[in-house]
Order: sequence, then structure tokens, then C-alpha cells
Amino acid sequence: LSFAHDPAGAGFVTDVTISTLAETGRSGDWGLAYGAGSLTHRYGAFTANRAKLLEGSTNATDQAHRQQFIALTLAAADFYLVSDPDLDKDGDYGDERVWAIELSAAIDLLLEAHVLSGNDDYLRRARYFGDIAVNVFWGAYDLPRASTDTAHYEALTGAGNLGLSLLHLHSALLTRFLPDRRLRIEKNGVGYRLSLPTVPGARYRLSESTTLNGWTSIEEKGADGITLEFTVAPSASAERRFYRVGAVENIP
Repeated sequence: LSFAHDPAGAGFVTDVTISTLAETGRSGDWGLAYGAGSLTHRYGAFTANRAKLLEGSTNATDQAHRQQFIALTLAAADFYLVSDPDLDKDGDYGDERVWAIELSAAIDLLLEAHVLSGNDDYLRRARYFGDIAVNVFWGAYDLPRASTDTAHYEALTGAGNLGLSLLHLHSALLTRFLPDRRLRIEKNGVGYRLSLPTVPGARYRLSESTTLNGWTSIEEKGADGITLEFTVAPSASAERRFYRVGAVENIP
């Protein structure tokens, strides 16, 4: 934290002289020299991990450091909100072509930034890079390509990492943007309130059963896309009753 990191500009300080702590190298944005890993998004993911490790600490210094780590993480992620990899590069062996690990690291950084900030722009940008990754590295292949100018799979270039990053992206998108379709049941002063998220334009039917074999319709309601509620009065008998709610018409 004491070094003059500049994620959105000159990059993270990555190399120093031990005796003097003088800066001798910084991370790049895109691009990956063969066997090296000095990309800005990799160091941004590191600062995000440090911020998460300090999250539960009650120490004031730890919390101050955590805020610094978060600021560095978001600054690095902000750079990738407006920066694309040059997918047309076709240089000498390994020094210019785009590797799978580059998109993997960028996606991971943006996902971390989304968790730390709650800003959906980071998640949408991660989805953007995910779409690029699928089109460029998979295409018609069963396994992801090692780089943009090869047709074979190679673990060294991070193709496996990219697959894992896409799984994390898929999970984050499902959690954030798909509505929860579960039926919720709560007790109230009248009896029980049944509620569920809905799709605009659909009609939903509440049914009951005592055996789960045959169902009796109780009520139908139209939905406008927000939570739909049904109220069920308590049974006068001791007989158990089951309830279900389903769409009456095809969901638009």
C-alpha cells in the first residue's frame, strides 16, 4: 500500500529493488509475455482478496487498509470498463497474441469489484468479456483454445482458468438478475399469506389438496410483474391441506 500504484494509468508497482525499494517495473493492461503474469487485472484481483480478508476485522488500521485495497480494486476494474483486448494481434510466439488467462483475470476482477461495490456495471462488463471469451476461445471447438492464434488446448495459457471464471460469472448473473420463483408462506392475522414473484401478463391460480393427488382451484389473479399474494384462511378441520400456485396461461 505504500507504493505509488496507479491501476487506471501507469499500473501497479510490481518490481522493486530490495535494498532501496526503488520501483523497477509496473503491471501492464492487456498483453502477456510468455510465462509472465504482470497484468493489472491480476493485481486488482489480489487487492480484492486482501480487502475480503480484512472485512471481519474490528481493528481500525485493518479497516483503513481495507478501504485502500477496495479503492485500488475498483480503480483497476474501472480501467477494464472502457478497455478491450486487441484480439487482432498476431505477433511472434507468445508475446502478443491474447491468452485465455487475460480474459479470465479481467472477468474475475470485475466480479470482485461487483461484490465490493454492488455496482451492476462491473457485472455487466464481466458478462461482456464472458461473451467475447466464449466466441473467441470456444467457437466450434470442444475445448477452449490456448490463445487467439492457436487451435489447441493448453493449460499453461489459462484456458482452464477461463472456464472456471465463466462458471463464477454464470452464478453471479443468476443470483443478481433472475427473480426468485419460490413460493413463500407466512402466517398473518387472517391465516396464511402466500406470495411469489411473477411475470407481467400471466395469470396465476391458487389450488389446494388434501392428498396431493387431486387439486381444487381456489382463486385466480393476474400478475403485473411484482410480487403476487394470496391469503388462505385456516382450516376448520384437523385435516392437512397442501397448496400450490401455478401459471394458468403460458408465461409471455
